[in-house]
Amino acid sequence: MSAIKLTVYCLTYNHENYIRQTLESFLHQKTKYRFKVIVHDDASTDNTQYIIKEYANQYPDIIEPILQTENQYSKGIDIVKQFILPNIEGDYIATCEGDDYWLDEKKIDRQIDFLESHNDYSACVHNSVFYNMKTGKKKPFNSNVTKEQDIQLENVVDGVTGVFHTSSVMYRKGIAFQEHSFLNCMKGVGDYPKAILMAINGKIRYFPQQMSVYRFASTGTSWTSKNTGISSIPNRISHRENEVDMLQHLLNEKPEIEKIVKPVIIQKKFDVCVLRGDMSSIHKDKELTELYKKTKLKKRVTILGHIILAKIPKAKKIC
Repeated sequence: MSAIKLTVYCLTYNHENYIRQTLESFLHQKTKYRFKVIVHDDASTDNTQYIIKEYANQYPDIIEPILQTENQYSKGIDIVKQFILPNIEGDYIATCEGDDYWLDEKKIDRQIDFLESHNDYSACVHNSVFYNMKTGKKKPFNSNVTKEQDIQLENVVDGVTGVFHTSSVMYRKGIAFQEHSFLNCMKGVGDYPKAILMAINGKIRYFPQQMSVYRFASTGTSWTSKNTGISSIPNRISHRENEVDMLQHLLNEKPEIEKIVKPVIIQKKFDVCVLRGDMSSIHKDKELTELYKKTKLKKRVTILGHIILAKIPKAKKIC
């Protein structure tokens, strides 16, 4: 039997409605490379673990389950570092969470073939289908990039032209074991710093084909469900502040990329002020003031709305 070339890791929590389709999408891969799938379940309270066990028993050479009896995320444990990385095999790592799934049965071959023949690339990614579970509508995850191209650090940090979903990612194994201070700034939300990590290690090739599906707001406990809508504003503020902290750590470590990172830090600080409805802080800061002067009318209306919301007294909790 040939050696394992790729490890896919799949993180699950209360995904009983989706995990079968996810696992089937891995098993349907038509590939010349041997791979395994580490499925980590963080003590789901539904039937997710039962379904994982079923597949692990049926496909023991592919499905490798790690089933927790106590929720590790709530304890502040880094699940990937603690449980996934010690079990990685092969030259490459791919990711897909338990409520998303792959579409293209040649996805593994397409990505590994590319990385095998392009040593100066740290990773390759592709477009995905954005499936809004609230509305039932589907659209491309990234509508800004329609051609195959290279993604550079500035694209990833910018967060527009370099946008890709975690279900699309395949990268070289060695990258996952690197230690950087900026990687520890966003507990529980590692996609953004991981993309930056890949970008500082080499070029990233982007394929425009939609080879996976991202289910947006698939469960009430998903990150996206908790961070959309007016009630999520405190969470969104905290998230933006964490991003600023992460980028500042990156800049401290790599001052040579200041021209790329500094404008994004300023933009995210501006976003925090907008979410807080805090015009005072914008006017006190020269860089934020300059950014506000360049803001279009539509955005200024949004800012005004947040200022109004910030002044509305919070309703007292009724016991």
